[in-house]
Amino acid sequence: MSRIPRRLRQRPRDSHGRVIPYVVLILPDGTPEFRAPDTERWKLCLRQERCSLCGVQMRDGYWFVGGPRCADHRLFMDPPMHHDCARYALQVCPFLAMSKAHYSSLVRRPPPPGFVEVPGASDERPERFMLGEATVYKMVRVESVPFIKAGMWRTLHWWKDGVELDEEVSAGALHTP
Repeated sequence: MSRIPRRLRQRPRDSHGRVIPYVVLILPDGTPEFRAPDTERWKLCLRQERCSLCGVQMRDGYWFVGGPRCADHRLFMDPPMHHDCARYALQVCPFLAMSKAHYSSLVRRPPPPGFVEVPGASDERPERFMLGEATVYKMVRVESVPFIKAGMWRTLHWWKDGVELDEEVSAGALHTP
């Protein structure tokens, strides 16, 4: 198991012992709803440049995690993270680190309060995920849905099943693992 970064050790845990990210919606009964953000914390992360996982302000680069389409378009639902927080998530988050994981079906479980359907989003789990660093980001709207648009990639790394596939990929070689 990966070592929990110092900033994340202060975060609360769910009933399975997993770290609950800063932006995750906590339901009235105290249960984390990992499929939905707490919209106030989401906005706070953008306004105050806070890490979406630990909630601590970022100072040196903004790191994003997503699939190949995110790498191409630089559009994300989740605010940026610290490098060590993002690497930890790529190693332990069931959806990111386990190839058998999938999005929780809204048919099996009703959507959480405030759930927004993302235009063009897929229910399919990407084969691999990228960890990209940008020096800037901004909020944009696509079909009235808010997204975070990362600036040009400074560095880009590919991950699969909780393991980094390469040291570093140049920003121009987005699809080369």
